[in-house]
Amino acid sequence: MAKGSQLSQLKSALSQAGVTKPQTGNKRKRSKNEDVDKERKAAKLREIQQKMNPFDVQVTKTKHDVGGRKVKGAIGRPAQSKQAGIQQV
Repeated sequence: MAKGSQLSQLKSALSQAGVTKPQTGNKRKRSKNEDVDKERKAAKLREIQQKMNPFDVQVTKTKHDVGGRKVKGAIGRPAQSKQAGIQQV
């Protein structure tokens, strides 16, 4: 199990993923591929968010597993479906 508070775990995960960079001086360098960088950072942030909250995934146990068949609705994300329902209204 990871040590420290959730905030310290989040900070370390962000720094390891390369999303946050330490500030050096007053000069700002603009990258040429800003769109690619934004997409890459967004993908890393989604991945970190999923790892940080393992209780967001609800798994339904199957009674009779038949040959590794995938059952529709076996894994659910109740928080995301609730948020989607709120946004629809």
